[in-house]
Amino acid sequence: MNSKRFVVTVIAPDPTSMRRLAGYGLDLFRHSTRAIEKTEIVLNRAVGAPASATALEAYAPTDQRQETRELTIDGFLTLDAIVQLVEEGYSVLIQEPMAQQPPTSIEGMEFQDWLKGIEED
Repeated sequence: MNSKRFVVTVIAPDPTSMRRLAGYGLDLFRHSTRAIEKTEIVLNRAVGAPASATALEAYAPTDQRQETRELTIDGFLTLDAIVQLVEEGYSVLIQEPMAQQPPTSIEGMEFQDWLKGIEED
């Protein structure tokens, strides 16, 4: 079992999956839950574009748009937990590994100070 932990963003495929995360007992931050509205524009290959054309030259936007909503939450997860979530249909963005050792004394320490200590390691 790998105990190294990572700062992650978990992307749930739907609202039910987001609610289901509460039952996993993972180190997730409820206050970081977000719903991000995304608009994707469909591109079509431009008529008559040469094979040597760059992506910007070769494709033209269409009137087709796809509206999506991503539900995300941040947390500190082990690699094993990340693999489990991915296997169950979640997407996980790994941002950085956590420090190997927690501070020797965090009693009375503000969370932001603790985070600064991790970033300096």
